[in-house]
Amino acid sequence: MIKTYSLYEAATGLFTGKRLHCDDEGLLAVRLPAGTLALEGAYDHRSQRMDLSTGAVVGYRPPAPSGDHEWDNVGKRWQVKAAVRGAESRTAVIYARIQALEATQGRAVREATLGDAAAMKRLKEIDAEINDLRKELARG
Repeated sequence: MIKTYSLYEAATGLFTGKRLHCDDEGLLAVRLPAGTLALEGAYDHRSQRMDLSTGAVVGYRPPAPSGDHEWDNVGKRWQVKAAVRGAESRTAVIYARIQALEATQGRAVREATLGDAAAMKRLKEIDAEINDLRKELARG
């Protein structure tokens, strides 16, 4: 019968995220990378580790990726804080609006170049809105 083994670092007890599937324990030992050991079962390297002093699998919280992250006890993962996600979403909306404004200015540029005063006014309005949006990004 083929068994699943989770690999962990012999020095730290941290699971590597790699697994071996094997039906022969002798073959398993040959396939282990240097510095790693194997434990039968499928363990989550992002929320579990081997306690080297007891030999038991225990909960593990890796270091936070950044100060913008918070630990989710249910999902057992770091996630970006809601306030940061909201700011990122607003930034994406601003960039999309700037892109849309710039995409519409081509006709106004052509008409303004040909002397159309109304087109020049539209260009100035587009430019003013883009400048306001860029200021909002800078405050971000």
